[in-house]
Amino acid sequence: MKKTGWIRILAALLVMTVFLAPPVSAAEAKKTGLVTEKGKLHIYTAAGTLVVNVPAYKCKVNGKTAYYSIDKQGTATKLKGVKAMAAKRLVKLKAGGKKSVKNLKKAFKWSAGLRYRSNTNGSRGSKAAKYYGKYGFSTGSGDCNTAAYTFYWMAKVLGYSPKVVQGHVPNGSMSNLKSHAWVTIKFKKKLFYFDPDLNRAYAGKTVRTASGWVRQGKYCGFKFRYGTPGTYKYMK
Repeated sequence: MKKTGWIRILAALLVMTVFLAPPVSAAEAKKTGLVTEKGKLHIYTAAGTLVVNVPAYKCKVNGKTAYYSIDKQGTATKLKGVKAMAAKRLVKLKAGGKKSVKNLKKAFKWSAGLRYRSNTNGSRGSKAAKYYGKYGFSTGSGDCNTAAYTFYWMAKVLGYSPKVVQGHVPNGSMSNLKSHAWVTIKFKKKLFYFDPDLNRAYAGKTVRTASGWVRQGKYCGFKFRYGTPGTYKYMK
């Protein structure tokens, strides 16, 4: 057979292959958005890259905005209720991208900046956590409980293990106590205190302490050890 004959046969086979091959969908060509794979939710960027290890991620699904927590393997979990509210705030603060002290401070700053408004309802435990969290995120105001719990929820979404302590602090003297709420988080087995309401009241001011007058810093209520000059004497 002549050379031109072989060329014609090969060309015909190539044409048949093209027409017989199943069409590739746009989704198969490049995965984007929320995709279910092997029973797990994954989120892909517009460029087709799998999103991994993001505590608070905003994603639109069917025209509706939702917030997800994404682990190191890329498995996405949809956040609901007050956790979703905390994630929404973190995204707005550009603090939801990773677990870091820098992002934790952004969350703390927001809680410390709440407009003061007394809203104590006497609740404790999980009911208090949801009540004060929702109240603070929806109104942008509240008391020490609201400041503590909004920070608690944002720290939790970021991947920390915070605890809210509802106790008492001196109100002018050790014999006169007032109810108060603050947050504790462990770093390398050491317990640190976070008090957004203390920060709101005293940041940048000079206060009198047992060891003398102390000028408070910009983040005086952020990540300090118990007994740090200028902080309260905390009592459960």
